[in-house]
Amino acid sequence: MIIEDVRAIKSQTLWFCGHSLGAAMATIMSSRCWYDDGLADPQGLYTYGSPRAGWKGFVKTLAVPHVRWVNNNDIVTTVPPAFLGYRHDGQEFYLNAYGKLRKLTAWQRIKDKCRGLWMGIKQGGIDSFSDHSMTNYVAHIANNQENE
Repeated sequence: MIIEDVRAIKSQTLWFCGHSLGAAMATIMSSRCWYDDGLADPQGLYTYGSPRAGWKGFVKTLAVPHVRWVNNNDIVTTVPPAFLGYRHDGQEFYLNAYGKLRKLTAWQRIKDKCRGLWMGIKQGGIDSFSDHSMTNYVAHIANNQENE
Protein backbone atom coordinates (compact mmCIF):
# COMPACT_ATOMS: atom_id res chain seq x y z
CA MET A 1 0.00 0.00 0.00
CA ILE A 2 1.11 3.57 -0.65
CA ILE A 3 0.76 4.55 3.02
CA GLU A 4 3.54 2.12 3.98
CA ASP A 5 5.72 3.53 1.18
CA VAL A 6 5.17 7.09 2.40
CA ARG A 7 5.90 6.09 6.01
CA ALA A 8 9.19 4.54 4.84
CA ILE A 9 10.37 7.89 3.43
CA LYS A 10 9.36 10.09 6.35
CA SER A 11 12.87 11.58 6.57
CA GLN A 12 12.94 12.52 2.85
CA THR A 13 11.31 15.36 0.92
CA LEU A 14 7.90 14.35 -0.43
CA TRP A 15 6.27 15.76 -3.59
CA PHE A 16 3.12 14.63 -5.35
CA CYS A 17 2.46 14.86 -9.07
CA GLY A 18 -0.16 13.39 -11.39
CA HIS A 19 -2.10 13.60 -14.63
CA SER A 20 -5.84 13.02 -15.04
CA LEU A 21 -7.16 10.57 -12.44
CA GLY A 22 -3.61 10.33 -11.08
CA ALA A 23 -3.77 14.09 -10.43
CA ALA A 24 -6.96 13.71 -8.41
CA MET A 25 -5.44 10.84 -6.46
CA ALA A 26 -2.25 12.87 -5.86
CA THR A 27 -4.41 15.71 -4.51
CA ILE A 28 -6.25 13.41 -2.12
CA MET A 29 -3.06 11.65 -1.03
CA SER A 30 -1.19 14.91 -0.42
CA SER A 31 -4.03 16.08 1.82
CA ARG A 32 -4.01 12.80 3.69
CA CYS A 33 -0.25 13.03 4.28
CA TRP A 34 -0.52 16.66 5.40
CA TYR A 35 -3.02 15.87 8.13
CA ASP A 36 -1.55 12.54 9.30
CA ASP A 37 1.21 13.06 11.90
CA GLY A 38 2.62 9.63 11.05
CA LEU A 39 3.33 10.64 7.44
CA ALA A 40 5.74 13.10 5.86
CA ASP A 41 4.29 16.50 4.95
CA PRO A 42 4.41 17.03 1.19
CA GLN A 43 6.43 20.00 -0.02
CA GLY A 44 4.15 20.52 -2.99
CA LEU A 45 1.67 19.14 -5.47
CA TYR A 46 1.76 19.46 -9.28
CA THR A 47 -1.26 18.34 -11.28
CA TYR A 48 -1.95 18.25 -15.01
CA GLY A 49 -5.43 17.85 -16.48
CA SER A 50 -6.97 17.08 -13.11
CA PRO A 51 -10.66 16.53 -12.54
CA ARG A 52 -12.22 18.35 -9.60
CA ALA A 53 -11.00 16.32 -6.64
CA GLY A 54 -13.24 17.45 -3.82
CA TRP A 55 -16.03 19.54 -2.45
CA LYS A 56 -15.71 23.10 -1.16
CA GLY A 57 -14.84 22.05 2.41
CA PHE A 58 -12.04 19.74 1.25
CA VAL A 59 -10.55 22.38 -1.05
CA LYS A 60 -10.60 25.01 1.72
CA THR A 61 -8.61 22.74 4.05
CA LEU A 62 -6.01 21.58 1.52
CA ALA A 63 -2.88 23.29 2.83
CA VAL A 64 -0.32 21.75 0.45
CA PRO A 65 1.16 24.24 -2.07
CA HIS A 66 -0.53 23.21 -5.33
CA VAL A 67 0.27 24.12 -8.94
CA ARG A 68 -2.52 23.04 -11.30
CA TRP A 69 -2.08 23.04 -15.10
CA VAL A 70 -5.04 23.30 -17.50
CA ASN A 71 -4.62 22.96 -21.27
CA ASN A 72 -7.34 25.00 -23.03
CA ASN A 73 -10.35 22.71 -23.58
CA ASP A 74 -9.13 19.68 -21.61
CA ILE A 75 -12.46 17.99 -20.91
CA VAL A 76 -11.26 16.17 -17.78
CA THR A 77 -10.78 19.48 -15.95
CA THR A 78 -14.54 20.07 -16.19
CA VAL A 79 -15.65 16.91 -14.35
CA PRO A 80 -17.36 16.21 -12.01
CA PRO A 81 -19.60 19.20 -12.67
CA ALA A 82 -19.23 22.23 -10.41
CA PHE A 83 -23.01 22.35 -9.90
CA LEU A 84 -22.67 19.11 -7.91
CA GLY A 85 -20.43 20.94 -5.44
CA TYR A 86 -17.01 19.80 -6.69
CA ARG A 87 -14.21 22.35 -6.79
CA HIS A 88 -10.63 22.74 -8.00
CA ASP A 89 -7.74 23.61 -5.72
CA GLY A 90 -4.41 25.24 -6.29
CA GLN A 91 -2.87 27.99 -8.35
CA GLU A 92 -4.04 27.52 -11.91
CA PHE A 93 -1.72 27.86 -14.90
CA TYR A 94 -3.77 28.04 -18.08
CA LEU A 95 -2.39 27.11 -21.51
CA ASN A 96 -4.39 28.83 -24.26
CA ALA A 97 -5.41 27.44 -27.67
CA TYR A 98 -1.91 28.18 -29.00
CA GLY A 99 -0.22 26.48 -26.04
CA LYS A 100 0.88 29.76 -24.49
CA LEU A 101 0.73 30.37 -20.75
CA ARG A 102 -1.85 33.13 -20.20
CA LYS A 103 -3.92 34.74 -17.48
CA LEU A 104 -7.30 35.46 -19.03
CA THR A 105 -10.50 37.10 -17.89
CA ALA A 106 -13.66 34.98 -17.99
CA TRP A 107 -14.67 36.52 -21.33
CA GLN A 108 -11.20 36.02 -22.83
CA ARG A 109 -11.26 32.39 -21.71
CA ILE A 110 -14.62 31.79 -23.40
CA LYS A 111 -13.25 33.25 -26.63
CA ASP A 112 -10.07 31.19 -26.30
CA LYS A 113 -12.02 27.97 -25.74
CA CYS A 114 -14.10 28.67 -28.86
CA ARG A 115 -10.87 29.34 -30.77
CA GLY A 116 -9.47 26.01 -29.57
CA LEU A 117 -12.62 24.14 -30.58
CA TRP A 118 -12.53 25.74 -34.02
CA MET A 119 -8.83 24.91 -34.45
CA GLY A 120 -9.57 21.28 -33.52
CA ILE A 121 -12.43 21.04 -36.02
CA LYS A 122 -10.20 22.44 -38.77
CA GLN A 123 -7.61 19.76 -37.98
CA GLY A 124 -10.28 17.03 -37.99
CA GLY A 125 -10.03 16.37 -34.26
CA ILE A 126 -11.87 16.94 -31.04
CA ASP A 127 -9.98 19.59 -29.10
CA SER A 128 -11.51 18.57 -25.76
CA PHE A 129 -9.82 15.16 -25.96
CA SER A 130 -6.52 16.08 -27.62
CA ASP A 131 -5.97 18.86 -25.07
CA HIS A 132 -5.98 16.19 -22.34
CA SER A 133 -2.92 14.41 -23.76
CA MET A 134 0.05 14.54 -21.38
CA THR A 135 2.25 14.80 -24.47
CA ASN A 136 0.60 18.14 -25.28
CA TYR A 137 1.00 19.38 -21.70
CA VAL A 138 4.72 18.54 -21.74
CA ALA A 139 5.28 20.13 -25.17
CA HIS A 140 3.42 23.35 -24.30
CA ILE A 141 5.10 23.77 -20.92
CA ALA A 142 8.53 23.12 -22.46
CA ASN A 143 7.85 25.66 -25.24
CA ASN A 144 6.84 28.27 -22.68
CA GLN A 145 10.02 27.69 -20.67
CA GLU A 146 12.16 28.01 -23.80
CA ASN A 147 10.47 31.31 -24.66
CA GLU A 148 11.09 32.89 -21.24
